[in-house]
Amino acid sequence: MNFRNITAVCLFASIVAGIGNNTYGQDWSSYEARRDWLLNLSWPAPSSHRKLGMAYNLANFYKYPKRSPQSNDAVIKTVGILHGLTPDMTDPLFFPLGVVRAIYQFGDRFTSTQLNGIAEDAQTMTSWYGGGTENHNLMLLSNGYLFAQKFPTGMWYPKNTNSPRVSSARLMADVKEKLRVEGQKRYDHSFGEASSPNYILCHLIPLQHLYEFAEDKEVKNIAEAMILQMMSHLSVNVYRGYILDPYPRFYNSLYTNGGTGPGRDDGMKNNTMVLNWLYWNQCKPTGSRMLQSGDNTYLVYAALSAYRPPIALERIANLSSDNPDKAHWVRTSEPNLKGRSTYAIFNVAFRSVWRDKEFAIGSSTGYLVPTDFYLQDGSKLGIAYRSDDRLQYLQAGHPYWLADEPETPSNFAWW
Repeated sequence: MNFRNITAVCLFASIVAGIGNNTYGQDWSSYEARRDWLLNLSWPAPSSHRKLGMAYNLANFYKYPKRSPQSNDAVIKTVGILHGLTPDMTDPLFFPLGVVRAIYQFGDRFTSTQLNGIAEDAQTMTSWYGGGTENHNLMLLSNGYLFAQKFPTGMWYPKNTNSPRVSSARLMADVKEKLRVEGQKRYDHSFGEASSPNYILCHLIPLQHLYEFAEDKEVKNIAEAMILQMMSHLSVNVYRGYILDPYPRFYNSLYTNGGTGPGRDDGMKNNTMVLNWLYWNQCKPTGSRMLQSGDNTYLVYAALSAYRPPIALERIANLSSDNPDKAHWVRTSEPNLKGRSTYAIFNVAFRSVWRDKEFAIGSSTGYLVPTDFYLQDGSKLGIAYRSDDRLQYLQAGHPYWLADEPETPSNFAWW
């Protein structure tokens, strides 16, 4: 046994980016200015990439008018996203997200023949009753509901190709109840993934789609309630762009420039850093960071959405910066009750954040589950502090479960 690893406390450092106007002279003082800057970047040409390409297609729809070459190309690429997919795979997850927004927000760009083609392709897909992990489940339910609403005469596979098809009206009614249950779960015992910077956008996008496009007022309310809980939790966990540990599956150790720079180690996976910029004006994203193919491109969906968090949450997120003399504790608990979910370990989500004008600390949850998939969830402590020095963030953890592992670069990459 390697006792040096057992007793080690691993400290990581990164750079906190400031709040306010960025170094390139853009005025980012308003949400509208940040949104417009993002959507008017020099986005790549429309793409047929099924998971990430729709962000480029949507950006081109926004920037260029109907019947322009760029818009026509985006239409062709969008129509092809769902064509020829194999049923019973995970295709209904990420691939339809951008197609749904395109046919609702930019539906006038498509001919009736093109829309019929999308409808036919969507009806070959399966699992509209949900399944998989939390973000997968929300994507399936949202995509299925909105496809059925858009194409009311369609017939859909609720589970797999062996299950009888159901009408659009039946699919929408069943999915509505499933969404109601998901909303109840969110307030009852939380979602593990919804409190992860890897997954916040994967939860937010399908819920924003429902909030914006669902015609049923109750479905809109269910989606809004889940969004508000998730955004409220995020707003009390941020400090000058950082998300304070413990926050599941979050690697501050990878970050430079607040995680928003263009480099390969700039936190490309943790796209919530740029969401903090869009909603709270924290951190300073570079154009090259946004334009690189990766999960950060999903911010286009949030920028195109009509949903915006209440201004009260923006004030809460920026409280330590806007009111530097008001240090405060923030109780940021999520009642993740024992026995209610995969992540339901009693008190695992109960934690506090201290935010001062000079620093902020996130309390550790202090639990250990060596067999859990998300090994990095527990036993972490994060400290961010205001300084002109390069190193302005500390993250501490105790790698108990790596004590017997050989000392390899891959292990050190985790800790």
